[in-house]
Amino acid sequence: MVEPLTLYGAPTCEDTALVRHRLRVLGAPFIEINVERDADASRLVEQLNGGARITPTLTLAGQPGHLAEPTIEQLQDWLAAARISFTLPRGLDYHGELASRPLPDFALAGHPATPFRLSNLRGRHKAVIFFAHDHRCLVCAGYAKQLASLRAALTETDAVLISVLQAHEEQARTWAEEFAAGHIVLADPDGAVKQRLAAYVNADRAGVLVLLLDRYTAPRTRIQAADAGGLLAPHELAEWLYYLDRECAE
Repeated sequence: MVEPLTLYGAPTCEDTALVRHRLRVLGAPFIEINVERDADASRLVEQLNGGARITPTLTLAGQPGHLAEPTIEQLQDWLAAARISFTLPRGLDYHGELASRPLPDFALAGHPATPFRLSNLRGRHKAVIFFAHDHRCLVCAGYAKQLASLRAALTETDAVLISVLQAHEEQARTWAEEFAAGHIVLADPDGAVKQRLAAYVNADRAGVLVLLLDRYTAPRTRIQAADAGGLLAPHELAEWLYYLDRECAE
């Protein structure tokens, strides 16, 4: 069977890494071509993108047009329009006692340089916390870049975006400057904070994790996956924030 979808990518590109893993999670069949090793593919990508070698670029056999450097939402809309079936990741909504108690407090350093303590948010802000892999993970870097699209929702719902990276402080600051515009990026060198909080919310300690906290820092939604390609798209996280905002206003 010839796969209808072709992903033209580069091995060191975080956007390629995220799209590759998202396609795998969605169950959408594809083939991948490395434009750094295939001159014909590189020329095709440049032709499709006005002379620029943009990765990832995706094409569908027998259909005009292409998709370049898409967001997760754009990728899913494109697949749906092409009638390619896929299965979306889902979050877990917390109820009962766990959703009524604040998440255990923690304090970490990172970027900005001001020390961060979770309990300082209590009664003031909701939060989206992305517990990533380490600073070398391209999939996490690609996902962190896309989380920048949450900016309007964060402002409108009085929420903050936090990424917890298994890295030292300097590595976290460098990662923040390159990939995490608008994030508070915290260094969790040995992953101890992530491990403790994952256990608290009954999540798998391996892989990656996103927690949505209400303004009392209680966990309300959990999304976990082996890698960031299996997490909710940023626009879906925004919908959860708006839901929590309406709930808190009632």
